[in-house]
Amino acid sequence: MISPLFAIRRPLAFAASVFAIAALARTTEAANGNWRLLLLHNNDMHCRFAETDKYGRPCRDSAPCYGGFGRMKTAMDQARREAQMANVPTLSLNAGDTAQGTAFFTFLGMKIVADMLGRLDIDVMSLGNHEFDLGVERLHEFLDNVTIPVVACNLDFSEEPILGKEKSLSKSKVVTVNGHQIGIIGYVLPDTKFTSNVGNVKFLPEIPSVSAEARRLKSQGVDIIIGLGHSGFRTDIEMAKRVPELDLIVGGHSNTFLYNGEPPDADKPSGPYPYWVEQPGTGRRVPVVQALYVTKYLGKLWMEFDRHGEVVSCDGNPVLLDSSVAQDPEILETVNVVQDEIVNKTNEVVAYSAVFLEGDDYMCRVRECNLGNIATDAFVDFNLRKYITSFNVTEQWTDAAISVIPSGALRTSINAANNEGKITRGDVLMVFPYMNDVGKITVEGSVVWQALEHSVSRHDSGKYHGDFLQVSGLKVVADVGKPVGRRVQSIDARCAKCVVPVYEPLVLDQLYTIVVSDFLANGGNGYTMFKTASKYISIGKSDEPIIEHMMRIKSPIRQGLEGRITVINSGPFKSAASCVTVSPIMTAVMIALTALNGY
Repeated sequence: MISPLFAIRRPLAFAASVFAIAALARTTEAANGNWRLLLLHNNDMHCRFAETDKYGRPCRDSAPCYGGFGRMKTAMDQARREAQMANVPTLSLNAGDTAQGTAFFTFLGMKIVADMLGRLDIDVMSLGNHEFDLGVERLHEFLDNVTIPVVACNLDFSEEPILGKEKSLSKSKVVTVNGHQIGIIGYVLPDTKFTSNVGNVKFLPEIPSVSAEARRLKSQGVDIIIGLGHSGFRTDIEMAKRVPELDLIVGGHSNTFLYNGEPPDADKPSGPYPYWVEQPGTGRRVPVVQALYVTKYLGKLWMEFDRHGEVVSCDGNPVLLDSSVAQDPEILETVNVVQDEIVNKTNEVVAYSAVFLEGDDYMCRVRECNLGNIATDAFVDFNLRKYITSFNVTEQWTDAAISVIPSGALRTSINAANNEGKITRGDVLMVFPYMNDVGKITVEGSVVWQALEHSVSRHDSGKYHGDFLQVSGLKVVADVGKPVGRRVQSIDARCAKCVVPVYEPLVLDQLYTIVVSDFLANGGNGYTMFKTASKYISIGKSDEPIIEHMMRIKSPIRQGLEGRITVINSGPFKSAASCVTVSPIMTAVMIALTALNGY
């Protein structure tokens, strides 16, 4: 419902032009059967319920503010009124990943995601990979509470019946708009099985799944088919080429910005809006749209269809949600109340650091980084403190001398110099937002070697992959100029059954107990060798408080690089200096480069 406190301020000339457009629209539809539709869409909002700065970080008093659900609500309601005045129906779609990314999610989980999405009056939404982050049970609770139909056609719930019975979740949703049937088919990237807590959900290839569902809808007389998915811009383009039934694709995951003309802010477009894809052999063109991320823009596309449901024309642009767009007062009040409670928790100073703490993808995803060292050491330390009375310390100093984490678990860096050396709980949560359970697995040395081979298997691709491991208790030498599967040249492991820890060559048939997250133990990031080789035993705590405790006891932090990982022939990746000075502006730039695309 539109708040009565919101007032429309629009020149009379503009209102007159809208009525003229409405008259023209009615005349056109009556003459040739064509009709118009206003599509509103958003994606990858990542719990930015409150306004942010231009990089999606919390907005400061001195910086311009953007987005937030208050502005998103205002812009959507205003667009609906404009369309109504022009006698044009509206369809609003969300392409997933509203979950994860801020302290709202850390403290309130999927409950607040369901509540806030419902306030935007979205017609249909797809799942994103981060909707799975808290596991199948929490996703089930979300689906029970969300008021929006959810679509995903490439998921097999045969081994997760609790999701298969969800009434709000289906392969597609058919909506009737002014007498026209529109089928909306959802999909989500299969790599979610490696990057999130999907339980026993099976992921099928997107394009064949969408194609089969589109044919089914067409056979039932649905004329207009929209793909609504979370697989990235490249997949959307390929799908537009290969699924002839599709009339439009609304995408997410790659945080793609499309725009016509001069952009309204510093964001650089990846192409025009919409991005037209021609289907081979037919000359038929399919528009593809996306609207960047973190609520900075609302996608707004005016479409015209002929009487057969074919797209005749499209025009529009994403709307920048800057300070010129008022925040919906009801949503703003809710956000402020919740945010005040969260701020009291996140502003607590937990440690001090004299060094820059590296957590960004272009650091931790290609080499050893000091935040990775702190995190893995924290796992070993926590396990030791909890279980030291369970073994004979005259014979061994620990039962688990090794820890590994995927670098995708680290989301950004901490530049404590910007805050007089202080590290707050909010800083730690920004780096480690997932709250993964921590536990132990026991595997042979050969499995450790396989894992390290997997860690560097994509290192020479020129991209930053979250499956690269950060380690404690290991010294690894890898030559990425060699063939995949033969890149690891040597591994030394820290002994556990010893009274003075030393490093010795890894023994392939010897058992090693490793401290890991449940995400990794369950095969996340492709580490299936861990899932099949060992039973996971939880040690009863999640990663963020364990790492926060380590920071407290090491404060003031002076963690450096220690030669734990040596990468030879790293190709496009250059070694970064172990001592850096980073300005506040550069920190903001680095944050902008870190996308929330999962591990």
